[in-house]
Amino acid sequence: MSSLDDIKAEYERLAGLPADADGNAKRRRGFDFEKLLNKLFLHDDLEPRTGYRPAGEQIDGSIYLDGRVYLLEAKWHADPLPASTLYQFKGKVDGKLAGTIGVFISMSGYAEDAVDALILGKALNIILLDRRDMDAAILRGSGFKNVLKLKLRKAAEEGAIYFPTEVELVTAKKTVEIDLLRYDQATGGVVETQPAEPATADLLIVCEGDIDRVVIATLAERILAAAGSGRSI
Repeated sequence: MSSLDDIKAEYERLAGLPADADGNAKRRRGFDFEKLLNKLFLHDDLEPRTGYRPAGEQIDGSIYLDGRVYLLEAKWHADPLPASTLYQFKGKVDGKLAGTIGVFISMSGYAEDAVDALILGKALNIILLDRRDMDAAILRGSGFKNVLKLKLRKAAEEGAIYFPTEVELVTAKKTVEIDLLRYDQATGGVVETQPAEPATADLLIVCEGDIDRVVIATLAERILAAAGSGRSI
């Protein structure tokens, strides 16, 4: 079994592929990423099964957690994934045993309307992860199992199938992803992944939930940009 340090080193190698790399290199990264995920799942005792082909379809894999099997789809593309890609995966999940949940990992994120199109008026049976979640699981040492449990509980309690596992520093020009303190609902404790540095922002806003955080961060970025402010939140 690979150590977490080995997994981290391999993940950093894949993440370091230049944006202008040729198509073959990017395809190899996709295959290598699937192998890396299998090592990560083994490390977390999630009993992974690699890609297999039921009649007429391709499944990237599955994991087993707390008595339930989760179907997996993992993509590492250059652009955010459209709603059509999520619909295809949802169709696979819908065709399985009632109560089956799918876990979709997109390292390039999702198109702006993709998540809304997936959840409006439909049964929620897919959890969405992106690069920020994988960074938290691998680079920051949270572990995939803990990240997944947090997101599953959030989806069950609030219907939120997509929210990032990090805190944000908002400026007039961009939103910087940082990870300071995070409440882990899976363990009931506060996880400090990096030392908190109050001097990094002029104003600290504590939000009740992740939806509030996303709304406030978006508004704050626009306000700072409109005012030409050099301050940060």
